[in-house]
Amino acid sequence: MVLSLMERNIRLSMAELNIEKLPILPQGMNTKTPTWSNLKYFFHQVYALIITEGQEVLKVTLKGLSHLHQKVLRWLKVPLSAYELVDKDWWRFSLSS
Repeated sequence: MVLSLMERNIRLSMAELNIEKLPILPQGMNTKTPTWSNLKYFFHQVYALIITEGQEVLKVTLKGLSHLHQKVLRWLKVPLSAYELVDKDWWRFSLSS
């Protein structure tokens, strides 16, 4: 259901903004109807770079987030702050009650 809502959000945003196609396919090809698979591929080069020395985290940086990625996030209704707040434990899930 979440994937369907993501597809719906981006398609509605495209319609509202009169965007006919998005260049999110391999080799920058366009699509009129973005799917979850297209979006997943488009974001596959966005990653968190974590520099450590021993157990100490020296720096955390987000790499690969272009202006087009930021626009697509906005059209998906995903706040950019979700990516700006990446920290050293971004991948850990809390199991506390």
